[in-house]
Amino acid sequence: MFGKISVVHARPPNLFPFRRTLRTSKHHPHRVKMLYEMIGVVRPGRLSEVKEIARTAGKIVLDNNGVVRGVSNWGTFLLPKPALKLQTTHHAGHHFIMRFDASANSQHLLRRTMSLDPRLIRYSIVKIGTKFEDIKDVEGVADFKSS
Repeated sequence: MFGKISVVHARPPNLFPFRRTLRTSKHHPHRVKMLYEMIGVVRPGRLSEVKEIARTAGKIVLDNNGVVRGVSNWGTFLLPKPALKLQTTHHAGHHFIMRFDASANSQHLLRRTMSLDPRLIRYSIVKIGTKFEDIKDVEGVADFKSS
């Protein structure tokens, strides 16, 4: 009725589908490093929380063979629009900037870690450049320029 049944030897399913994307540059030191800038907005009130988050972000970059160029504290500002985070509406936030050189996988790991931190209201990581000519003159400290 069914005819011949043939056995196909297939690869077992990948139980860890994200394993390849989460490898750090420790395992691949030849990966290209790019210059990134992270802007973080933390709940206002405690400077110790800002320092701890910046320290955690820097440690992630350094543990994955990256270089932290500098961290700038911009202080507390009103947000452009109220932000809802963990059932709390925030109208102001403490801003900080961190510039760092890291691989794309390190940046992904940092982004994933920051998204899980409940103290952060918002964050953004922007690639500034990849070529040496583009990033050689960028300073580590990002000054706040008011017009």
